[in-house]
Amino acid sequence: MMGGQNTAYRKGYMLERRVKKKLEEMGFFVLRSAGSHQVDLIAFSPQQKVYWIECKLHKKPSRREEEEWRKRAERYGAIYLVITRENLKSIINLLKKECQSATVPQ
Repeated sequence: MMGGQNTAYRKGYMLERRVKKKLEEMGFFVLRSAGSHQVDLIAFSPQQKVYWIECKLHKKPSRREEEEWRKRAERYGAIYLVITRENLKSIINLLKKECQSATVPQ
């Protein structure tokens, strides 16, 4: 059983690293919360927006959990996102468009 858990952890870790790398390539500053049971990444955009990101391979949070995290993030001026392998490309493209359309304050 340990091997299966280790493999799942590694795959989750690899997804987090992939998301982190893509965001950094777009100019984001990204912090990873290692071994977290909360948000996996905190990303700061060049437009000074803050994103709390949870990376999920399979099981998304329940609607209740997702709503709680969304409210918590909003309370601190952040945007909560759940990124999966299935929606990774579309979310990255949305964030990329947002970065290109906004001007960075000097």
